[in-house]
Amino acid sequence: RPPKTGWAPGSLFETPSEYYRLKRRTREISPADVTMSRQDEAISKRNDDPGRVGQTFGRLERDFDYHAKYAHDEPEVEKLLQKPEIKIYLEKAILTDKSGKSLEDYLRLPIKQITEYQKYLKEMIKYTSRTDVPTESLEKALELMLSVPKGASDIAYVKNILNYPGDVVKIGRLLRHDEFRLWEGTQEGDGELVYAFLFKSRLVITTKQEAEDVDELPEFVHKLSIRVSTLLQTMKQIGPFADCLKKSN
Repeated sequence: RPPKTGWAPGSLFETPSEYYRLKRRTREISPADVTMSRQDEAISKRNDDPGRVGQTFGRLERDFDYHAKYAHDEPEVEKLLQKPEIKIYLEKAILTDKSGKSLEDYLRLPIKQITEYQKYLKEMIKYTSRTDVPTESLEKALELMLSVPKGASDIAYVKNILNYPGDVVKIGRLLRHDEFRLWEGTQEGDGELVYAFLFKSRLVITTKQEAEDVDELPEFVHKLSIRVSTLLQTMKQIGPFADCLKKSN
């Protein structure tokens, strides 16, 4: 049975089920056994306290934004590696690697790490909840890890915003994007169909232009943008913004 304090993992790359099947394995991660990233080191120091593990993931939230960007760019890098001149060079270089792994294997490791974190947190929540220990911070950490693949997909949409007055990629984290109907003044008629991007600090309204190729993402022409702080202040004065912006069916 799991200890009362919740599951204490043997390593970041084990699930609790594996841990209890392999009881003889040490509970500590030794730097000599595995090369750990900054995130790994921070999490491993708190692996016997479920609450602090969840808080550590939250503290490293901005670091995981880089994982989302990496996951977005990685497929293009793999395509680049298939170019004949690059492939021949790398095939010679890989002969010196004693691990037997290809460069593609190494490129996929950061993405696999996020998947391992997801498994790790799901199992930790499962066993910790059985001991009546609060799991709120672990659930938030899991939500963060599940958002990384979504973040990679979101980057592709953000890069397709046209005519934005500035670097659209630097706006910040995208929380949600979808089609809505927008009214100005009174809510009469069908309103204007727009595509809205809600970032952490800014709401960007665009018009959607479908791509000729069905396999390509549409483009989004910038129409207007509003700071979220300004939007919240306006809502206090004139009422909910939802009155003039409703999701399109």
